[in-house]
Amino acid sequence: MLVIAFKKGIDNLSLINRLAAKSVQWWTKSEFFHVEVIIDGIIVSSTPDTGLKISQGTRIQDNDWDILYYPTKSTTNKIILDFVREEEGTKYDWFGIFFAQFINRRREDPEKWFCSELNAKILQLAGHKNFQNIEPFACTPQDVYNLLKYLHMKTGAIVVAIAHEKEITDDDNPEFNTIIPSLITSSSVSLCAKASYVWYTKLEKEK
Repeated sequence: MLVIAFKKGIDNLSLINRLAAKSVQWWTKSEFFHVEVIIDGIIVSSTPDTGLKISQGTRIQDNDWDILYYPTKSTTNKIILDFVREEEGTKYDWFGIFFAQFINRRREDPEKWFCSELNAKILQLAGHKNFQNIEPFACTPQDVYNLLKYLHMKTGAIVVAIAHEKEITDDDNPEFNTIIPSLITSSSVSLCAKASYVWYTKLEKEK
């Protein structure tokens, strides 16, 4: 399972990251300025001061972060982790930020990554249908957030998008096998429909 974390709080950031965060928030008119992904307890991110970095840990959902989830199998996680390990240490894509984001010339440095560009690429590798026909460098953190939620339906206490009737399990990931069937059951009751496969799930209370 991929955990996609969207950053909006700027406290405790370094000066260069604080300036970059404010610029992204202003230009994209979004509260989000950064996005990263957690795969099997491994945080994958790209920031101006570190470039593409891999570290151990988790993200706790609090006022500084919004968290979304995308179910994946262990074989898919391995493909993604092999990719990011090959890219680890590459520098931040300032060229792409300027030419693809700020002046919309759809240009990038193919050997570097900024955060939302990297996450869009990871979601392509994960097979998320909303990311298959896009250019990762064209995505802002808000774009990644919107594409993850685009086909999702809010049904009371659960946000769920039903793709097609297909049983899916992962023998190497007991957590996947526990969480997904329980969410399928809940969503089936809420929607009054049979659902045996879920593209994406997130627990969320109605405001």
